[in-house]
Amino acid sequence: MRERVQIAELEPIYSRFGSDPRLFSWVISVLEVLEPEQVWRGIWLLRRLSKARAFSEQELVTLAARADIAEHWTARLNLCQLLAITGIPAPVRDELFPFLREAFVDRHQIIRAWAISAMTTFRSDERFQTEIDSMLRQARREPGKAMQARLRRLKV
Repeated sequence: MRERVQIAELEPIYSRFGSDPRLFSWVISVLEVLEPEQVWRGIWLLRRLSKARAFSEQELVTLAARADIAEHWTARLNLCQLLAITGIPAPVRDELFPFLREAFVDRHQIIRAWAISAMTTFRSDERFQTEIDSMLRQARREPGKAMQARLRRLKV
């Protein structure tokens, strides 16, 4: 039987440890030992932390090196949401773009919508501009509410 953890159960963990400067490194180290369907919990904690403070470039480099750990769809969703919040600095774009490109073709529209949200944070980077613009055109043709709501929110 799968253990079910709801967001409401993660919030007290964040409330207790969110101000600890070691939270980021602690969660990163835990990600590597979690089962694939549990990884989203750690990424959710990081996403929550990213709303409270900016991540350093080194933290984003560390996170980028572990993007492939987000195998389960919930983990991919949370990672895309986190990257949309933090933005993606130039030194990690090459490493994260393949993850986001793959997320953009995910069968879950909500993941595709958040992947494009993360990519628009570096749309002006000439190395990726053409491909991101192409994905945006494709996204605009998607009739689903999740994608259209994201595009309206992004104002693209």
